Amino acid sequence: MNIKHLLISVISGFVIILLLFFVSEYSDPETSGRDLSGLTSDQLRAEVNSWSNRRWNKSGYDSLAATIQNTKVVASEKERENLQLTLDGYYCNSMKLSFEDWKNQGCNKSSETPRISDLIVEMNEIVKGHEFREIDVEPLKPLIEQYNDIRSASAIKDQVLAHIRKEFEFEGNSQLRNKIKSLSEKSHVNACSQIRSELSIASSQLSDFEDFGANFYKKREKNPRASNREICEQLRRGFPDVDKYEFYWR
Repeated sequence: MNIKHLLISVISGFVIILLLFFVSEYSDPETSGRDLSGLTSDQLRAEVNSWSNRRWNKSGYDSLAATIQNTKVVASEKERENLQLTLDGYYCNSMKLSFEDWKNQGCNKSSETPRISDLIVEMNEIVKGHEFREIDVEPLKPLIEQYNDIRSASAIKDQVLAHIRKEFEFEGNSQLRNKIKSLSEKSHVNACSQIRSELSIASSQLSDFEDFGANFYKKREKNPRASNREICEQLRRGFPDVDKYEFYWR
């Protein structure tokens, strides 16, 4: 074996070791497809209780729920029912914990841990369904409302950019400013640092746009022959977003 082939072999082996390390280090033991069918009664109960502080894992829950329903190691149907009710309560709590983790991570819409879109779909299905006890479902309802507020807040940025491309209109501008104010006062929205910053910027953009509109029409009254472009150029120094006011550049 020549040196070139030796180097390739060494590098390939090193890459494989790294891949194995990352797979073992970051794989979720709760989703590793463990066979639960052979658990004893005590082991099954311990497995259920281990969910008391787990994060959301639908496949893990489904697997354990199926084991509870199909196993023959439980002493009675009443015990089977109690195990399922306990697991259901822990499962709802796991969704709450994962949602709080997501907020603490900055409310990233592209988050994979958890995948927030999938989590919210599951929350909604459980809240709208009748398979879980109300006492377990009730804590999820305000979280869904919080998510809807956060989603509304994250959409403000694009709404404002679309608004300032049009001719200034006071009512629409005021509605957006009031919406930003209302959302900014919600603690769960403020917990999302990036969205909080976007709301602050959007509010400033609306304020600037209102000032621009007033100044534009004052200048138009003084100089009716000036083109929109000329007036925009005159106002450029005071309004950094003037290039975004597309209506006034036509």
